[in-house]
Amino acid sequence: MQENTIKYWNTIKRGIYACPNPVLYRLINSVNITIDNKYILDLGCGKGQDLFEILRRGGKPYGIDIDVRAIQRINNFKKSNLYPIVHHGSIFDNTDIFNQSFDIIISQDTLYYLEDKNCNRCLDNVYKILKPDGIFVIKVITGDYSVINDKLVFDPKAICKTSENPIIYRNRDYYISLLNDKNFNIIAEKIVMESFLLHCESMRYMLYLVAKKNPIKNEK
Repeated sequence: MQENTIKYWNTIKRGIYACPNPVLYRLINSVNITIDNKYILDLGCGKGQDLFEILRRGGKPYGIDIDVRAIQRINNFKKSNLYPIVHHGSIFDNTDIFNQSFDIIISQDTLYYLEDKNCNRCLDNVYKILKPDGIFVIKVITGDYSVINDKLVFDPKAICKTSENPIIYRNRDYYISLLNDKNFNIIAEKIVMESFLLHCESMRYMLYLVAKKNPIKNEK
């Protein structure tokens, strides 16, 4: 799966993924969260466009990605003492990021590639490295509205099987339930339509959720 993921994202040269995501920052601002002087981790940081935007806004960005070429590309831009700190690997196997705690963690276009058990593992690790009252922001495809081969996705966990790197089209309720179960409170959400033709959809709807960590984890 990792090889397909790397190959897929390396094919994207332009469009929304070639620049920082403006929706992300508008949503963060809407709940009065500041980036300035915050330690921020970008899970699946890719080529670093949002890392450098976070840096521009006064944040302290960290990134992690499974693609070593993406990490090398970011490192090539290091021309001063002000640059993102990046690690190669994933939140499952890279221990470097566990030596740091974060005010904000961002996950864009990653969770819908993970099977349920790995989504759970990912959020467990996010919870561990977030500071008390830390913020977790996700961007995922929502199966409530997205269109695959001109048909609406009604199955809450449909899979785009014609894709080289299969996407799991979970619905909104799945992600909200998962975050609540992991002791996060949803404080903002937004759905944005994107035209996207690199997979098998004629359009996709992206769900953005901003969740706040409850500092005391519920006992099961």
